[in-house]
Amino acid sequence: MDWNATTSSDDEELNIRRSDFPRDFAFGVATAAVQVEGAAKEGGKGPNIWDYFIQEYPDRIQDHSNNLHAIDHYNRYKDDVKLIKDLGVNWYRFSISWTRILPEGSLSGGVNQEGIDHYNDLINELIKNGITPFVTLLHFDPPQTLQNKYGGPLDQLFVNDFKDYAELCFKLFGDRVKHWITINEPFIIAVFGHDLGEIAPGRCSFGQFKCHEGNSSTEPYIVTHNVLLAHAAVVKLYRDKFQQGGEIGICTVGIFAEPYTEAQKDKAAARRIIDFGIGWIMEPLVFGDYPKIMRDLVKQRLPCFTQEEKNLIKGSFDFIGLNYYTTSYAKSVPLNPNAPPHFITDALAVQLVEKGGIPIGPQAEGSPFIYTYPVGLEKLLNFMKDNYDSPKIYIAENGITEANKKNVKLEEALFDPHRIDSILRHLYRIHNAIKNGVNVKGYMYWTPFDDFELEGGYIPRFGLYYTDYNNNLTRQCIELDLGLKNGTASCDEEELNIKRSDFPSDFAFGVATAAGQIEGAANEGGRGPSIWDNFTQEYPGFWTTLTISMELIIIKPIQEGSLSGGLNQEGIDHYNDLINELIKNGITPFVTLLHFDSPQALQDKYGGALNRLFVDDFKNYAELCFKLYGDRVKYWLTINEPFIVAEFGYDIGQSAPGRCSNRYLKCKEGNSSTEPYIVTHNHLLAHSVVVKLYRDKFQGKQRGEIGIGTLGIFAEPYSESQEDIAAARRYVDFCLGWIMEPLVFGDYPKIMRDLVKERLPYFTQQEKNLIKGSFDFIGFNYYTARYVKSVPPNTDQPPHFLTDALAEELVEKDGIPIGPPAEGSPYLNSYPVGLEKLLNFMKDNYNSPKIYIAENGISEANKENVKLEEALFDPHRIDSILSHLYRIHNAIKNIVNVKSYMYWTPFDDFEWQQGYVPRFGLYYTDYNNNFKRIPKLSAKWYRNFLKGSNSQSYSI
Repeated sequence: MDWNATTSSDDEELNIRRSDFPRDFAFGVATAAVQVEGAAKEGGKGPNIWDYFIQEYPDRIQDHSNNLHAIDHYNRYKDDVKLIKDLGVNWYRFSISWTRILPEGSLSGGVNQEGIDHYNDLINELIKNGITPFVTLLHFDPPQTLQNKYGGPLDQLFVNDFKDYAELCFKLFGDRVKHWITINEPFIIAVFGHDLGEIAPGRCSFGQFKCHEGNSSTEPYIVTHNVLLAHAAVVKLYRDKFQQGGEIGICTVGIFAEPYTEAQKDKAAARRIIDFGIGWIMEPLVFGDYPKIMRDLVKQRLPCFTQEEKNLIKGSFDFIGLNYYTTSYAKSVPLNPNAPPHFITDALAVQLVEKGGIPIGPQAEGSPFIYTYPVGLEKLLNFMKDNYDSPKIYIAENGITEANKKNVKLEEALFDPHRIDSILRHLYRIHNAIKNGVNVKGYMYWTPFDDFELEGGYIPRFGLYYTDYNNNLTRQCIELDLGLKNGTASCDEEELNIKRSDFPSDFAFGVATAAGQIEGAANEGGRGPSIWDNFTQEYPGFWTTLTISMELIIIKPIQEGSLSGGLNQEGIDHYNDLINELIKNGITPFVTLLHFDSPQALQDKYGGALNRLFVDDFKNYAELCFKLYGDRVKYWLTINEPFIVAEFGYDIGQSAPGRCSNRYLKCKEGNSSTEPYIVTHNHLLAHSVVVKLYRDKFQGKQRGEIGIGTLGIFAEPYSESQEDIAAARRYVDFCLGWIMEPLVFGDYPKIMRDLVKERLPYFTQQEKNLIKGSFDFIGFNYYTARYVKSVPPNTDQPPHFLTDALAEELVEKDGIPIGPPAEGSPYLNSYPVGLEKLLNFMKDNYNSPKIYIAENGISEANKENVKLEEALFDPHRIDSILSHLYRIHNAIKNIVNVKSYMYWTPFDDFEWQQGYVPRFGLYYTDYNNNFKRIPKLSAKWYRNFLKGSNSQSYSI
């Protein structure tokens, strides 16, 4: 393997240390009897299906080798245990050979005391050396006798024989073994053993191999069905009769898939690959039955569980062993009616390892199936948390190979920095997942010693120790620190080391403001009143300061809000001067047409955005702006945060225009059950009409782009219950999806229609066509996140937006806030990882739009009698910016199309209903000294950051 090909600039991944993980996190190594023990005809062992398969199909082993001796772990276990101990790991996963305990596969065939003694000795040796045994009962090697007798797991008789074998093991070893895996990778047994015929027992009905017998269309499903029933029966047995202070689970292969394109059909294909892979095993274990998509596509060929079997299998695990090696791209393919059905084609998805000639990750030498893709492990772990009730997980296998090459010097064979790189990068991703609440409890590297890799023979070398196949199977190692024993690097330090140079050269950094919050001159320059001017007069009790300074971009040029009211040349001149000044200073203007401050004249005339007339007036205003400024402005946002306008302005009445159903505040008028939906509906129509106008009349000549500004609030489920997981998704759909789904797909989220029903307006087909795709980019504003808890409908209250999602938002769980609360902003709890999650959610759910982070910031409170030097000292702001940039950078690495970051805001300003209490600025605004701007520590740091310095040491 080319070492340089596997390294990257992601130095933070390589800084992961043992100390970053919980103290009870298990580090170990993993083997399997059929691959390491050898002694295939020694010690009273009976034949297993691999003994027969290798003899019957020697050409299916890549190097035509066998495992007759393997690496002789059976006879060398004491030396091997010492070598494992020397690694510094504290767990050893190994498997018991069924036919070494029961040579004929069943109790009626007799037990083999010599085999029992061997495993007793191995377990005792491990414990004596401080190593925890982690035991797999069946790892690809069931008895050949049972295969001959009734077809092995093709028959339900297999369930009882496996149960008898397992019970014997629990009796013999359960006093010392506290961690049991029933069966390793049922998926591999089914697909490669009974569909493709590549591994034992080598059954198939067509394909590249000439199998003696088999049925690729049915047998994979039958085998998995019986294996799952065998697993569930053994778990029940263990729980009912043994569970000697121990735990029991199953081991599944971790198959993750990235969509080949951003087309919905490829995204659906990627999900099908996952459902037909890990979901095939996990959904019965968690929910009691197979994934619905499998039933829909496989139909009668997929066996059915009885109700009793569903009850037996559901919840039949204490943990999941997850084996992860690689990821593929998934591409949707149509059904081929001319080909006989079989598992590999049933998902209507083809797996690809490269796109545009570029592999999904570096290919591992010696293993044609491994393309290293550590982020896939993190995504898969998060997927398991989100979709399978957050199970306890042990990474039971993960590893990388080099090829077994002849005539290579020993020192070269021992030099394996790519393995260290792979381990650290996968551990980094596991660490990320743990921080995200995934319940990962251990990591087992596959494998301690180069061994017999089934159909790969001895070609792939996975081992931490080099096995010299030409020198009496001696184990060799090189002294390398794998970083598993000590070290103090933390992810917080990684976040704070993010640099300007880590971002693409065309990535834009900036700051954001809004006219209504900074301009002032509310009664100057011919400006007409806005809804916020009226609101502050009508509801003075909502302001913590009496100083009101606002001006609104929409009515500076147009005094009465419509062209018929006449133009205000003084306002037009102001924005011309501002734009020219920005360009003169090398600053790109990024202009919002409507930022919470629509004209009061239109509010009085017809209710503002509650009326469709608003669409035409907004279109006229936008057209004027395009004509006046579009020769210099190349980035336009139509409307900022329709969600905030609807919820706070029309549901709970906390912000302008202050309408509600008199539920929380004494609003003069409003209807909280309908108006939020009407306003958003008209805002979306106004937005889409303006986008069409811009594209039809201006974009070709002015060469700009146009989008909308939406609020990103991330929701973490309050608990791992399915109800709270669903509630968190509803919350996102009712906030972000309310805006994004019409823009991307042409209509509101289905869950909104189901819950809101007739109160949610309908788009005509013409309007759907108009709104769908009506953006070149999305302006994304992110500040905070919430826990979300499912709540039932309250039939005693009239419906309104805040309760329609049947989800309650909470800022803390068990007394611990979701993130540190920001001073001066009661709504803001800093949670940078939520930004990364939301960006990935946008990519995965909304066709990967171009995104500008249009707002992100943090506040401190405006305090009286504070010394100026204290007010200017804001390291928390630097920390916040870096932490959010780090998350943006992670998202970009994950192919999210983020193009900018705008900090909110350059100057302390008027923060709407909170007045001047929150200070978000990089510059301190001295409200008592003619609004003088004084740079805070963060302003000086931000300037240097943009120049390329990543130092956090700047003096005031």
